[in-house]
Amino acid sequence: MQRTCLLILLFLSVAFLSTISMPSVSAQSQAIIMPNHTGYFDNTTIPVTYHVVGEVSNVGTVSLELLNVTASFYAQDNSLIGSSSSYVLLDVLLPSRKAPFEVVWVGVAASQIYNYSLSLEFGEYMGERPITLQILQNTVHADEAGFLKVNGTMRNLGTSNATAVRVIASFYDLQGRVLGIARGYTLPSTIMPDHAESFEIELPRKVGSFSDYSITAESTEYEAIGTQVTINYGATYTTTTWVTLILSSNDLRSSITQMRFSNDNTTFTNWEPYTTFRSWTVPEGDGIKTVYAQFMENTSSISPLYFDTIILDTTLPAITITYPVNASEIASSTTTATWTGFDATSGITSYEVKLNNDSWINVKTSTTHTFTNLTDGQHIIYVKATDRAGLSNQESISFTVTSNPLAAIGLGGAIAIAAIILVVALAILVYFVRIRKH
Repeated sequence: MQRTCLLILLFLSVAFLSTISMPSVSAQSQAIIMPNHTGYFDNTTIPVTYHVVGEVSNVGTVSLELLNVTASFYAQDNSLIGSSSSYVLLDVLLPSRKAPFEVVWVGVAASQIYNYSLSLEFGEYMGERPITLQILQNTVHADEAGFLKVNGTMRNLGTSNATAVRVIASFYDLQGRVLGIARGYTLPSTIMPDHAESFEIELPRKVGSFSDYSITAESTEYEAIGTQVTINYGATYTTTTWVTLILSSNDLRSSITQMRFSNDNTTFTNWEPYTTFRSWTVPEGDGIKTVYAQFMENTSSISPLYFDTIILDTTLPAITITYPVNASEIASSTTTATWTGFDATSGITSYEVKLNNDSWINVKTSTTHTFTNLTDGQHIIYVKATDRAGLSNQESISFTVTSNPLAAIGLGGAIAIAAIILVVALAILVYFVRIRKH
């Protein structure tokens, strides 16, 4: 009786502890590391450092926090040198927004780094962050030493002070890859309600040239107002060049009447009446696409330049089944299928596999699956890969199971062997009968 009570108490304790464990990430929350990250050496530091800069995108429906990026560094022979991690540069990442990160490896081994891989951890943000920080006019220039600086003004539209107002800028090359990150604070770092303060942030490395830059900000209490043009409701990927622009003037004056757009920040459309939605076509060719927008008041005052990015992916993922070999024979009722997959633009998010006409089995990112209890005869294995843009591709191979030796020779061969065995058995019997007679 005592033992039974003890077991019940133990079960209840485990059940209780499971209810107070760390909260799991909701199915509605998802963050991804965007494919525009880059790595570079910095030989000006002692010791030498290796930097990985990029951006994380919140593609879910809830706000996130504690977004931690881990970089694993490898030598040319693929041996692991070590790992380092860093949090993204925004404490809270709202849905449909992105935030930059920078992971640094310090030490002599930095010169041996040949490539790297990235992973991401995050949690849900349970609080509230009003969107009240307004990024006003901002410009970029190179100082006498060749370092890029961004100067601008930040306004607090909230009802209380915005403290520790941090400003972050990401610089991009022509392909949309992150070249570097500048960060700093407004001066002063506290902005009173309905007041504006200036800021100047500097990119800590020299870059030969850049194509674009983006700015984001947050304070201890508030988040920055988002971009004024959003592509496909904040989606990270698109599979067509036709997209929908969502235009917002929530941080612009109510007298906005005109708008215009560009794919290259050089050639703009003619000014047209302001609306909240507009169809648009981005250039062909997989990769990051940027759409620029400007707004005009009825007083002919032109707004700052706003833009949003989206990744165009029109190429199906590639997949190759490496085992079993097509048209091969397997002398076992169990076989493990293996395959490889590749998607250069968005990356493969999951694989599915099935045997013959059975249902698809989602194996997530695994590239193997074992089939058991296979009957003798021909079978077909199908493997399907789906990338982050939602594009799918599948391959199949056929093979023959011959776990029963007679199955390999067919019915005719089996009858022939049986006949030979019978003849041999009769011959042996006749032989022994003759021996007995003598």
